[in-house]
Amino acid sequence: MNRRFTMVQQAKEYLQQRRSMGFALESQGYLLLKFAESLDRSGHRGPLTTDAALRWVNLPKAASRNYRARRLSVVRCFARYLAVRDGRSEVPGRNLIAKLSFHQRPHLYSQQELEQLLEAAGRLLPTYPLRRLTYQTLFGLLACTGLRVSEALRLTCALVDLDRGVLRIEKTTFKKGIGLPGRVLESGKPAWIKDVTVDSNFPRAKMVDDIGVKGAFAFPVWAQAKVVAVLEFFDEEQGEPDESLLQTVTHIGSQLGRLYERERAATSLREARDVAQEATRAKDMFLAAMS
Repeated sequence: MNRRFTMVQQAKEYLQQRRSMGFALESQGYLLLKFAESLDRSGHRGPLTTDAALRWVNLPKAASRNYRARRLSVVRCFARYLAVRDGRSEVPGRNLIAKLSFHQRPHLYSQQELEQLLEAAGRLLPTYPLRRLTYQTLFGLLACTGLRVSEALRLTCALVDLDRGVLRIEKTTFKKGIGLPGRVLESGKPAWIKDVTVDSNFPRAKMVDDIGVKGAFAFPVWAQAKVVAVLEFFDEEQGEPDESLLQTVTHIGSQLGRLYERERAATSLREARDVAQEATRAKDMFLAAMS
């Protein structure tokens, strides 16, 4: 007898596969499971259809276009996975909901604004004993290190070395155009910064200045016609752009991309083999039951 998988089961398998390859998929995973739960509650059976996907994507009706476009992007990635597995699921078109593209310029707080913010945090209602101190510590940490909110909230005791005054940041991401990784992600080309401490688009300037970093460069890793990773390097000295070095790292990025594609292909092959074996077992069980 053929096993019938719920959409939630398939979504969990998809997320497990992607996360095993290094993708965090925190907010995307949350949205995807909500989508899968919605389909299961509605009684949906069989392959995914564009109509079923869009009914969920366009909820709630008052949601912004960018939010709906984000939901569509999450569903599209999952739909491609399903289409490979069952050969019948439909992949909604990318342009069904156009995203409005714009980059907000980060606001740089003045010393006076920081002091006002800390004072306001000290006046918060004490809904729990350490609420005021928690927010004052968080805002102070953001101001003196250059960390982003998500990076600060993910800090654990194991990532903090108070004796050396060092924080270790893991699993961080940058939006396109923001910071050194972000500008490489947006342009798809290597980037060089002579002095990060005076660069207007380097959110971690304060943090790297404290540890004596000046120069920096980064380059993309291309695979499947898109940037899948950005590698960045730092130096204690300022330096003018080295074109020969940038050409070399561009070649390295291309080679790394080919390795990434080969690993992806090997993973897909293993999945196809597992699906084929499962289909063979189901056929054998069916024939045995009929005999």
